[in-house]
Amino acid sequence: MPRMASKLDAVVRKIKSSVTSAGRVRIWGVNISRPGDTVYQVAGASLTDDRVLRIHLHVDVERTSPILEIDDPTGVQVADGNLTIAGATAVRWDGELQPQQPGAKEALFLGD
Repeated sequence: MPRMASKLDAVVRKIKSSVTSAGRVRIWGVNISRPGDTVYQVAGASLTDDRVLRIHLHVDVERTSPILEIDDPTGVQVADGNLTIAGATAVRWDGELQPQQPGAKEALFLGD
């Protein structure tokens, strides 16, 4: 298994055990979910092709659940129940590519 994949496997385990709710979803500095508007529950995380981090979110059992896909994530931090990813080659929200914003401080923030 490539070295990066083993690091990402550890991140997946940490996300599953530490990040449970996400009142804010911010991609490239743009709020996808306004604070307090929609609170997603992190239903799972997985690794695809040793380089794509997939995060499954749920609102409730009756609503469609979005999936976040982060290609080649770098600078991944899980702290205080939040997930921050500094960089990525691409981020998709439910299959739709999110354009990188100039000056964005992070590729993804997920948490409260």
